[in-house]
Amino acid sequence: MTMTNKEIFNLLGVKEVTTARQRANGTKVFMLPERDVLSSGQTRPVMFATYSTGYVRKIAPYQMYQINPVRIVETAEWNATLNKVVKCNKRVRVLIKNQVQREEFLVKFILKNHIQKQRLTVSKWTRDTMARQHTEVWQKRLEERYKNL
Repeated sequence: MTMTNKEIFNLLGVKEVTTARQRANGTKVFMLPERDVLSSGQTRPVMFATYSTGYVRKIAPYQMYQINPVRIVETAEWNATLNKVVKCNKRVRVLIKNQVQREEFLVKFILKNHIQKQRLTVSKWTRDTMARQHTEVWQKRLEERYKNL
C-alpha cells in the first residue's frame, strides 16, 4: 500500500498554510513543524511553496530559494569582446508541471534535507541567550561608535 502525499505530510507534521489568494493563483504553501534558528537567536518557520508555473521553492524572509532539479544545457552566445560566438554551459531549472509530481518532489526533498539529516534542535534558553548576546554586542558597538560625539 502506498501513501498519498497528503498522508506523508500529515505523518511528518507538515501543514498546508495556503491563503485563499495563493490558492486562486495556483500556489500551495507548506510549513514544517521545525524552525530555523538565526544567528541572533530568533527563529523562523521552515516553509516551502509549489507554484502552478512548475517551480518549487523554499521560502525564507525576504528571499526564496529555487529547489527544482537542475540540468546543464550547452548554448552558443555572442561574445562582443571576442567578436565571435562562443559555446557555454548554463544551469537550467527543470519545471515540474504536475501538482502531484511537485508535491512528490517536495516530499523527497524534505525527507532528504530535513528528516534524514539530523537537524540540530536548539532549546528556548539557548535561543534567548543568543538573542540577548546579539543585542548586547550591537548596543556595545553603537555606544563605542557614538561615545565621542
